[in-house]
Amino acid sequence: MCTPGHFKPTQEELEKLQQSRIPSNTLQNTNKWVKILNDWREAVGYNYLLESLDNKDEIEKEISEFIVGVRTKKKSSIFWVVT
Repeated sequence: MCTPGHFKPTQEELEKLQQSRIPSNTLQNTNKWVKILNDWREAVGYNYLLESLDNKDEIEKEISEFIVGVRTKKKSSIFWVVT
């Protein structure tokens, strides 16, 4: 039993609070880089969901390939795949 004035938040209330604490800039950058990652994965032939990987070493390998395989064209800020 809770003390008067105290309550146990619902899962929905907790999630709403967590989301409200994430800066909008963080959400925008995360969405941008998820799109770049997915575009790169498609370009190099990874035709399965990243979420389907359950082996830490496979995930590290693929993310390392992504980091090395993606470059920025400095003048236009367009990301492209090194082939």
